[in-house]
Amino acid sequence: MISHFHGDHIHGLRNKAGDFVFPKARVLVPAPEYAFWMDDGKARAATDECSKGLFANARRVFGGMPEAMLQRFEPGTELLPGLRSVPAYGHTPGHTPGQTPGHTLFEAGRGPQSFLYLADLTNVPELFARNPDWAVSFDMDAAAARRVRREVFAKLVASRAVAGGFHFPFPAFGRIEAAGNGYAFKPLA
Repeated sequence: MISHFHGDHIHGLRNKAGDFVFPKARVLVPAPEYAFWMDDGKARAATDECSKGLFANARRVFGGMPEAMLQRFEPGTELLPGLRSVPAYGHTPGHTPGQTPGHTLFEAGRGPQSFLYLADLTNVPELFARNPDWAVSFDMDAAAARRVRREVFAKLVASRAVAGGFHFPFPAFGRIEAAGNGYAFKPLA
C-alpha cells in the first residue's frame, strides 16, 4: 500500500536495473495520486527542478507497471475487511482544482484497539506534532496539511488509537497526546 508518490515512499519497488523487486506483488495506490503524477500535462507544466524530478521519479517507478500488479483505490474506501484508506490531503494536495494527488493514511481496526499509519502527516513528530501548524517544504498544500494534521491528531487523542508513521522514531508505534497548543507522540514501551 502506497500512501503517496514522494520518492522515499516509492523507491524500492524497482531495483537499479529497473526490474520490479517483488514482481508478484499487488501494489495498491491512491487513484487521485496516480492520476496526478502520471498526467502528461501536469508533468509538462512543472517548472522547478524539484517538481520535474518528482514527476520523473513517479513515472520511472509506476510507468509500465502491469495492470495485474497495480491496483488503484479511492481514498476513503475499505481495502480489505477492517483495513481502510483515509484521505489526508495536504502533504500531497488532494481534490483541489488543478491539484489532485491523494496523500492517504491507513487504518486497521477501530477505537483504542486500532492502528493508524500516518505516512507523512507529520514528518518529524517531535517538531510537527508539537507544532501542528508548521509545514515542511514537501507539504504541497501547507494550509490543507495543517488543517488535516490537527483533525487527525484530535481524533487520535479522542480514540486512543495507536499511531505510527514513516519517519517516526523507534519503535514507531505509540499514542498521540495533547500537549499545549499541539500534540506529543508517546512511543509504546
